[in-house]
Amino acid sequence: MIRTTLVLAALIAQAPANAATCNYTGTSSYNGQIAATVTDTETASGLVINVLLRLDATPWHLWPVQFLIQEQSTYRNNTLQSVAVNGRWTSNGTIRRQYWDLLTPGPAGFEAYRIQVKRQSDLQRRNVPFAQYWNPTTFAQPWEQTFTQSTPDRRPDLDLPTNQRVPGLKTPLALAFYWSRQPLPRTIPIFLPGWKHDARLTGTLAQSGPKTRLTVAYPALEPTSYIEAAQNPHTLHLQAETTAGNGEATLTQTKCR
Repeated sequence: MIRTTLVLAALIAQAPANAATCNYTGTSSYNGQIAATVTDTETASGLVINVLLRLDATPWHLWPVQFLIQEQSTYRNNTLQSVAVNGRWTSNGTIRRQYWDLLTPGPAGFEAYRIQVKRQSDLQRRNVPFAQYWNPTTFAQPWEQTFTQSTPDRRPDLDLPTNQRVPGLKTPLALAFYWSRQPLPRTIPIFLPGWKHDARLTGTLAQSGPKTRLTVAYPALEPTSYIEAAQNPHTLHLQAETTAGNGEATLTQTKCR
């Protein structure tokens, strides 16, 4: 954990040189309502992109579900330096899954650490300082420094080997909400942090008038799946088709400050 602590301490110690926050709202399949907040901060140590995404939906007209996801990625000279992810899922008001991941550079690539328990009592017993983040109302509160002071599990099954940590590597939410507003090459290496299998893939961009469409070859997705971006205002449209079901979502930037 020494390397992890040093990396985070360096990020936290840097005063922001320039920061911008953009808000998005939208809808999805299953009567879903989506809200996202994206903050990009330029520091002396690099570019930090923090994406907070909330989805409230009612699948199959049964009971409400809520998904909360935070992805914070750091880049220096267009090279991914670290990723922090917090994912939460509740169903009908009951917590189903909560986890916190941190991936930082190590000798063999990105090294992964995770905190995940099934019950609040387990978190209180194993990670007393971190137990304050159990309640979903704490989502979006800074947790990374407390993470390093707790006892996260070392997760080699979530590592990314050095040969897959290539220049231009992007994380999914940073790519969708931040990098899609910038000029991009035709092919983009993508890292899915926290995935045990198929965590590295390549996206292909195609321009169609004012819209840019990203497609990927991925085992769980049909070839017709894509995410499309348009500018002024920045709008994202996702179409996902799988053997388990289909879904669509559209989000539009409402303001930036």
